[in-house]
Amino acid sequence: METNQFKIESPVFQNSAEIPEDYTCHGKNISPPLRWEHTPRDAKELVLICEDPDAQQLSPFVHWVAYNIPAAKTRLEEGATDEMGKEFTLGKNSAGVEGYQGPNPPKNTGAHRYYFKLFAVDNFIDLKPGATADEVMEAMRGHIVGAAEVMGKHRYH
Repeated sequence: METNQFKIESPVFQNSAEIPEDYTCHGKNISPPLRWEHTPRDAKELVLICEDPDAQQLSPFVHWVAYNIPAAKTRLEEGATDEMGKEFTLGKNSAGVEGYQGPNPPKNTGAHRYYFKLFAVDNFIDLKPGATADEVMEAMRGHIVGAAEVMGKHRYH
């Protein structure tokens, strides 16, 4: 039996560490670079969802939905949402916008956790641009062959 070594990381923050300000609403509000390895062999494509389970008004608050990422791809560069229409499809975040919405926790709520979850699926997600995380999760149901995540933190400064 093959051991699942599928993993994702960011070269700009360690797992469970602070996300640099450039990748938050307090900075440039661009997506951080991400890289992964050991994608399962039977994956046809990848799906990335970033969410904040600590959001009080809407939990989890979805910050980024990207699908139709080629299974052979091993990274997304900084500001990857600029690649829309070229290499993957963007869904809507909880703010109702297609693309990345950087961390922006309210004052006096402490650090929030932001999970960048990467899913390997054995089918192709047949959804138009702008699908919600729930719609993408439903399309993946029964087809996830691997999952990996990296978590970063951010607090209001």
